[in-house]
Amino acid sequence: MRDTLFGMGGIRCMAVRRWHESIDHMSFRRKMSLFLLAAVSLILLTGQFAQYELTKQQTRRQEQEQAMANVAQIETYMEMKMKNVIERLYYIGINQTFYNAVKKVLFDDKGAADSVVMGDISSTLALYKITEPLISSLYLYTPAASYTDNTVLINRDFDFKTSGLYPYMEKKGPIIIGSPCRDEIFITRKNVVPVIYKFTVEGYGGEAALLANLDQNALYEYLKKILLSEDVSVVLYDDEGNRIASSIKKEHQGLFKEELKAEDLKAMALDEEAFHTLRYDREKYWINNGRLDFASWNLIYVRSEKSVFQKLGSLTAGYVALSFLVLAVIFLVVMAIVKRLTMPLMELSDLMQKAGEEKYEIDFPYRKNDEIGMLAVSFNHMVRYTRELFEQLNQSIEQLKEEKEKVRIEQLLKRRAELKALQAQINPHFLYNTLDSIRWKAEDIEAEDISQMTQALATVFRIGLSRGRELITVEEELEHVGSYLEIQCLRYGTLLKYEIDVDQALMEYYTVKLILQPLVENSIYHGIKEKGEQGMIRITGRRELSQMVFTVEDNGMGIPVEQLERLNQDLKRNLSVSKEGYGIFNVNERIRLYFGEAFGLRLESRNGEWTRAVVTLPLIEEWEVESYVPYSDRRR
Repeated sequence: MRDTLFGMGGIRCMAVRRWHESIDHMSFRRKMSLFLLAAVSLILLTGQFAQYELTKQQTRRQEQEQAMANVAQIETYMEMKMKNVIERLYYIGINQTFYNAVKKVLFDDKGAADSVVMGDISSTLALYKITEPLISSLYLYTPAASYTDNTVLINRDFDFKTSGLYPYMEKKGPIIIGSPCRDEIFITRKNVVPVIYKFTVEGYGGEAALLANLDQNALYEYLKKILLSEDVSVVLYDDEGNRIASSIKKEHQGLFKEELKAEDLKAMALDEEAFHTLRYDREKYWINNGRLDFASWNLIYVRSEKSVFQKLGSLTAGYVALSFLVLAVIFLVVMAIVKRLTMPLMELSDLMQKAGEEKYEIDFPYRKNDEIGMLAVSFNHMVRYTRELFEQLNQSIEQLKEEKEKVRIEQLLKRRAELKALQAQINPHFLYNTLDSIRWKAEDIEAEDISQMTQALATVFRIGLSRGRELITVEEELEHVGSYLEIQCLRYGTLLKYEIDVDQALMEYYTVKLILQPLVENSIYHGIKEKGEQGMIRITGRRELSQMVFTVEDNGMGIPVEQLERLNQDLKRNLSVSKEGYGIFNVNERIRLYFGEAFGLRLESRNGEWTRAVVTLPLIEEWEVESYVPYSDRRR
């Protein structure tokens, strides 16, 4: 062992001796160059490290101050928004038309059944609802009767007194903000936050209440809109730890799942400290607390220290790069002084190597009129000319990309306009038929069915418009086609029957709107009506693997074999089928435009017996809708 240690020590001593000898045999100029470069490097690196630490401390302080300002701004915006909602409820309560109608309901035995009173209340609620996007629905409760804004269908089994909302009536104060819940009142079953305004009517002993259901999804969108930074997560929650709205980065989901659960949020709401730090998964997080006293809500604002200092790291890397550049310049200067005449040739060799690597932002500054000067002139001219060529080439490429994008967008917008025009051709035709049906029904049966047909027509137009949305839920699409079939059944009487059998699991998926109604219309006018016998239309919907398959089947005239083959080929190739068949062409074209060539429409038939239209669609959930909306829709 001793011999081994002695041998290793001897090798190290020999290496040190040789290094000293190599320095001793260096020229004085080389030694000066080496020591000068080492001294400058040490000074630069020491200064860089000190500057980094100072910048880091300043960045931490600035980020914390900025976070406090952002929390205060979010609190201000959210409180203003909630005050706006509550002001809407106050305005409704003091509206004279609304107030008189409520008095009539409470003091007149026939007031609850008075259509004028119902219209005054519902129209007032609808008017104030549309002025505030956060409000999903409005509901008026009185001991005598209850009313809605008539924009959403109510759950027939709903009873305010037995619901989870009634206990809020026992709390003090005119304004009660409840906990997030599923909407019990309306069939949409949205996730909502109830806001209840209790008011009294002069001369009446009991209390009435206005309920505004705030759409949690709309709260989430509003919260995202007012966020000032993309690398933070924000959660708005009540004193029980229930989330009102949140915007959580993907990188922070584990933190909220493991460390910031409902009970942790509840405890944090009671903590008076405005700033916390938390370690999770070997990373440090900064958490700022906030409080919305007006709504009794709490706010946490979360950032990771890593993301905050990431920009600082990039800046530091730039400083280090600049320092090395300075060192390189110094090294070149020293070597130029030492090597004198040979240095220009070495520089030229280095620059030519860089030029070979396609780095053309270089120049060889040599102005002497000798052979090296001639080479320098030729080299600089070559580099500048090559650089100009590359710049021109890049500009041409960018121009081509811009022109290509413009052409693509113009073609897409043109196609969308064509499809809108095709869809617009269907609606007037249906409108005129419906209005004609209402007219002769009113004449024949003394307006007995006007209410049913008018309500169905209103549903058809409401869903058909869909506030400009092209993608709606399967439930809304079935409601639309069901209303259309009700109108047609009222028109044709016993000559037409229908059946809708769709899997309930498909109701919350999304589809292109108005795809079933044109197929049903086609079955009526080209199948059942031509046959002249009692017709039956059956609509089915099932899930098959990762697709939805809907069928519209009738027992009408059917389609001849040759015509059926031609129609399916035209549909497959996205060709217009015929003047009478623009409806099914429209359906097929819109499906393929949104979802691709793998989906669409095909026809099956037996001549003289039946026809079946089969529609295949992807399974689109709500969070996927935006990715399927075309460019022209997203700009709306």
